[in-house]
Amino acid sequence: MVRILVSDPIDADGINTIKANPKFSVVEGAQQNGLDKIDAWLVRSETKLTKDKIQAAKNLKLIGRAGTGVDNIDLDAATERGILVINVPGANAIAVAEHVFALLLSLMRRIPPADKAVKNSLWRDKTLMGSELYGKTLGLVGFGRVGKEVARRAAAFHMTIKTFDPFISEQNASAMGVLSLPLEEVLKTSDIISVHVPLTESTRGLISRKTLSLMKPSAVFINTSRGEIVVEEDLAAAVLKGAIAGAALDVYAKEPPKGSPLLALGDRVILTPHLGATTREAQKRVAKELSQNVIDFFERGLVRGGVNLPPEFEPEILERLGRYLALAERLGRFLGQLMPGVWHRLKLNTAKKFSERDQKVLLHAALRGLLSCAMGNAVNMVNAAFHAKERHIQTRTEYLSSASDPIEEISIHLRASDGHAAQLSGRIEGDGELRIVRIGELFIDVVPQGTLIAIDNLDKPGMIGKVGTLLGNHKINIADMRVGRKHRGKEAIMVLTLDNKIDARVIDQLTRLNGVTKVSQISL
Repeated sequence: MVRILVSDPIDADGINTIKANPKFSVVEGAQQNGLDKIDAWLVRSETKLTKDKIQAAKNLKLIGRAGTGVDNIDLDAATERGILVINVPGANAIAVAEHVFALLLSLMRRIPPADKAVKNSLWRDKTLMGSELYGKTLGLVGFGRVGKEVARRAAAFHMTIKTFDPFISEQNASAMGVLSLPLEEVLKTSDIISVHVPLTESTRGLISRKTLSLMKPSAVFINTSRGEIVVEEDLAAAVLKGAIAGAALDVYAKEPPKGSPLLALGDRVILTPHLGATTREAQKRVAKELSQNVIDFFERGLVRGGVNLPPEFEPEILERLGRYLALAERLGRFLGQLMPGVWHRLKLNTAKKFSERDQKVLLHAALRGLLSCAMGNAVNMVNAAFHAKERHIQTRTEYLSSASDPIEEISIHLRASDGHAAQLSGRIEGDGELRIVRIGELFIDVVPQGTLIAIDNLDKPGMIGKVGTLLGNHKINIADMRVGRKHRGKEAIMVLTLDNKIDARVIDQLTRLNGVTKVSQISL
């Protein structure tokens, strides 16, 4: 039974999807007793998941945020524990994009003071003169899901659209009729600036005195993203002295924004109480999508909306790599037991069949396998890179320069801090079975599963008999045996698949056989 805590109000339609599944048990409410028994924790923005709370939830595997931002979750603490954090950034994109235009039209057409005038028995005057969106230039700082939805609606107003987003190619922007430019150029040439970026160290305080000074005096500024992206004192000063024409905000550095200088600017700014995603439709979409993602994670191992996974871990990449992920992990696990110790560098080589993003995902899988030899189940795809960095393990990827045909082989090279090195190569056969095809420079054909004994030895008559006799004397059954060598009479290797693990005493006896140089027991 998967135990799920829902500590913030999340739309019932979504939560009912989980409740209807007999494999899940749902507890709702702010009470946080029994944290050590929960498998998943679902929140919105109210619950603050601090390091202490995350550490108290000893069995926690998944944190789900019903929304976009994860500022209320200690991502470092979750990542170190190997806890996956997911959100549903696309589900409320339409609601936020529509709110952008609600703010923008209200600001440009002077709707709040016009409303106030009528209710105070006044009528039109020159202060209510507005501006059209038609023909204006919209500058989007950030071109993710919400930014794209805003752009689609801006096109209907026949606006010119420019964007700054270092993670979006010019081709992708151009395909939507959007011009991709440097940030300074977007700020200087736009009539309206709308921000749609996550809160990171590079975006915190992005809109400040420096960037505001680049905007036109006639420009207006919209923020429905994250409050900390704006230095509110600088924005208030810019509006007050007429450096920009006005602003509309839905988010604030401190919520509610008690004491913010923006509150004293009257109708030159429009302020709403974080309403961007607050529509009935958006809340239902968010809850349903989050609930389905939770079910898919526990039942099928599928990850959607992973926040603390590397950016390469997109569902389509994981699906395409399929068995190659298992192969990379087995190779890492095999090699870690073949060469235990303090590891210094792990390198992964592939053929050109795999893209650079594929390689990075495969490298994470190999790291997970390698580090599991030292850390057991405490390491997974979420925290493998974190723990590698903690252990000062360098990583890199390369293509097989000698590959003249599109072979699908994966090789990993491991170097220890004392200079010792080992290499392992594997591939997937036509029937989907994983194979180890080379250990070092020695060719072999081994299925990487179960209990294996790798025996480095000299290639001379009688070696196989000696090993078989010794194991037979200990009533140890050999399920399979593979041998490999490069040159007659030189180094060779035999890999045995056994029915059961053998104890250290038997390994010691194998090591002392004449002609044996090393024995490694490997569990896969």
